[in-house]
Amino acid sequence: LYDHGDATVPQIAENKSVKRQSIQALVDQLRDQGLVATKPNPAHLRSVLITLTPDGVAAFRSVRAREASHLGRVQAL
Repeated sequence: LYDHGDATVPQIAENKSVKRQSIQALVDQLRDQGLVATKPNPAHLRSVLITLTPDGVAAFRSVRAREASHLGRVQAL
């Protein structure tokens, strides 16, 4: 979502080559934590779009920063 923008659960599953049910379970958990939200999908009435919340964007940026830090230390070895 961060790199490619809002998407439906089936689109995310296809992009990641995993089952839709796996993505739906993850989306449900992330929604409960306030990291993603749903919004209407103008292209499909029943399949909502999943979008990052501001907290979700912040969390993702934090993860990316930690990864970059770890990779920098590995490269220095």
